Amino acid sequence: MTVRESGHRSPALASPLPNDAEVALHASEARFRAVFEQSAIPMTTQRDGMILDANEAILTLLRCDDPTQLIGHPGVARVAPHAIPALMAMATRGDPRGLATTTFDTVIVAFDGTEIPVQVHRTSLVLPDGPAAIGVYIDLTEQKRAEADRMQLVEDLRLSQHHLGEAQRIAHIGSWEQEFPTGTLWLSDEACRIVGVEPGAFGGTVDAFLAFVHPDDRSIAAPDPALPLEAIPLDIQYRLLRPDGSIRVIRDIGEIVRDRDGVAITFVGTMQDITEHLAAEAELARLASAVEQTADSIWMQDLENVVSYVNPSFSRVYGYAPAEIVGHHASIVDSGAHEPAFFAELWAAAAAGKTWTGSIVNRRKDGTHFEVEAVISGMSDSAGRHIGYMQSDRDVTRERALESALERDARERESIESALARIDPEAPPEEIASTACSEIVSLTNVESAFVVILEPETGWVLAVEGLNSELVGAGGVIPDSRLRPLRDRAAGGPWVEVWRPSSPDLGSAEAINGAGIHSVAYAPFACPGDTVGLIGIAAYDPATAALLVERLPALVTFGSIVGTLIRPGLGVRRRVAADRTALQAVIDTSAFTPFFQPIVDLWDGSVVGHEALTRFTDGRAPNVVFADAARAGLGIDLEIACLKVSIAASERLPVSTFLSLNASPELVLSGHLAALLAIVPRPIVLEITEHVAIDDYKGLRRELKELGSTVRLAVDDAGAGYASFRHILELDPDFVKIDIDLVRSVDSEPARQALIAGMGYFAVKRGLRLVAEGIETSKELDALRALAVPFGQGYLLGRPRDGLASESWPSRVDLPAFPQR
Repeated sequence: MTVRESGHRSPALASPLPNDAEVALHASEARFRAVFEQSAIPMTTQRDGMILDANEAILTLLRCDDPTQLIGHPGVARVAPHAIPALMAMATRGDPRGLATTTFDTVIVAFDGTEIPVQVHRTSLVLPDGPAAIGVYIDLTEQKRAEADRMQLVEDLRLSQHHLGEAQRIAHIGSWEQEFPTGTLWLSDEACRIVGVEPGAFGGTVDAFLAFVHPDDRSIAAPDPALPLEAIPLDIQYRLLRPDGSIRVIRDIGEIVRDRDGVAITFVGTMQDITEHLAAEAELARLASAVEQTADSIWMQDLENVVSYVNPSFSRVYGYAPAEIVGHHASIVDSGAHEPAFFAELWAAAAAGKTWTGSIVNRRKDGTHFEVEAVISGMSDSAGRHIGYMQSDRDVTRERALESALERDARERESIESALARIDPEAPPEEIASTACSEIVSLTNVESAFVVILEPETGWVLAVEGLNSELVGAGGVIPDSRLRPLRDRAAGGPWVEVWRPSSPDLGSAEAINGAGIHSVAYAPFACPGDTVGLIGIAAYDPATAALLVERLPALVTFGSIVGTLIRPGLGVRRRVAADRTALQAVIDTSAFTPFFQPIVDLWDGSVVGHEALTRFTDGRAPNVVFADAARAGLGIDLEIACLKVSIAASERLPVSTFLSLNASPELVLSGHLAALLAIVPRPIVLEITEHVAIDDYKGLRRELKELGSTVRLAVDDAGAGYASFRHILELDPDFVKIDIDLVRSVDSEPARQALIAGMGYFAVKRGLRLVAEGIETSKELDALRALAVPFGQGYLLGRPRDGLASESWPSRVDLPAFPQR
């Protein structure tokens, strides 16, 4: 195997194979022989019409027990006599396209006298001892039998036949022969029943049939007669107006019938009444929509309690994506809170046709237990056979928690439980708080509700609903004069205060929707770190202000739950903010060092390039730091900072080598690379990793083109990436870097060898170069050489070195000798 050199590539990258490549050629011949002999597809090789060799599959097809009866004999000897003239005519004409491969149909005779229709694919070969050909035989017996059955079915049915040509012809369908006058249409007895007339009562013309078709659909049922038969739609749907006034929906599937010369002469249609079928589909669609949209968790199980379906609410409540739960036993959500007898009684009732209703404590994916009100019933098929169970769960965990906290006011407790059930715990903190405030305001005599977050140095309104909410919107800042008093007061628990805007310790009245407020009730809740959250309700009428004290216990519970719901989101934001600060410091202080690892020609040991790597001062893995930077919105900034340092340090590298730089798709699409790479005085290879999804291939190709012809492209981590080999197909790179997981132990694992061999074949076809990553042993190196991989890098060839060190960089690596075989 050789690697094809393209004219536009750098001569420094050329890698002609030494004479040792002959070893790889012999190995390739051995693999071909193994494929030929072991293939389940019948094959022969021939020279000058004589059979040189035959595999086991062709011997089986020809019912041949003795290979000498076939090998050494003319190939035409096995062709049926009646098929020889057509075969000779085809051979005389030759292939007008000048192709080395030809395909034709013929009939061969097995040794027991059976005639076998086959399709032959004949490909020219150049063997060491002269030209030859390989023949691949595809048995068409079943295909011919299916075609015959289909034609017989057309002859037997004759459901709806009409001729729409310009002249009448004689049609031959199997053994049936009939004259078809132009414009005539026949209906079978079944077709007449569908139309709603007695057999034989139909007029026999296309125009007569159109009288039964809905006026809006007549252009569909009878296309323009000027159209050729080949242009007529073969699968149409239209409505019929039957004589009794009913409307039926018809599906008409057609087929063009040709005469013995292959000329289209008529059209045969099969009518099917699909009215009830469409109605049933619509009903099923409505039911499916209801199940998909309900807030309850709906799931189904077979008789072995294996889950077969879950709706979106189940995934939201239990935490399992459909692919993680469907196909698994229902015990995956068992919390262990119930005895086996509990479930035995439950399933026995459902299997007996009863509907079981009750409370079950289940387990979410994250391991937390929660209580559901479950309704379980059996499912039956159309024959009445019991086939499984359907279960509807309603999460009542929050309701149960509120019941114990709000025992003094049952009516208020039920209202709050209902409100909480409508809050999505996965939503952002602002949305959760806004929904909570909306639900609180809907309660009797509550005019305003708000949620505020109080940091040590700042505070802001997370959500506000109700009267005068336009004065302070979400995101409004709490004045400093109000911040400290609120934080100090929150430490003592919930409280109610009469609003006094003029009081110096309360600060600005506008800070928390103060205009017109009489009294305010506050309930603090815990937040991440030293942050305090407050949920509050306000009364404007003195008559209703007294009710705030009674509502305080409910508000405390409500605030506790809202705090629990928004706490994860606030914690993530706090961590992201802290990460952003730390990462910005890394960028500002260049707290990293450039490293370079050589890329080596695996045949002569010459160093053809260096890959730029980054090592961070704090010792964290580069992939972790770059992932954190991306989440903090600093991914591109960090990449640019690292690339600048690597480019500056690359001046120490040998001038004859190229510089390989890693870049994310986001960085390429940002447009910042052109100016950065313009100052590099050496060839550049840009590595795009397969571990990252690419949403805009078109835009990425456009930006790469803008970088100029001196910048070539490499796809990194091939064979282990996010999009498999799609990056290679979409981006057409110059290099493909084989992932270290494929290279590891390649010398001892045939599956890895086969995959890399396939990549090598693909590389030759597409004119690209392979670079094997992570070569650590001589055996791995030998295996990659045997597979004709031209370039590689890894600890065996050279470890990454500090790019700021003063040592010189070698231009060649001493490689172990390639073993002779």
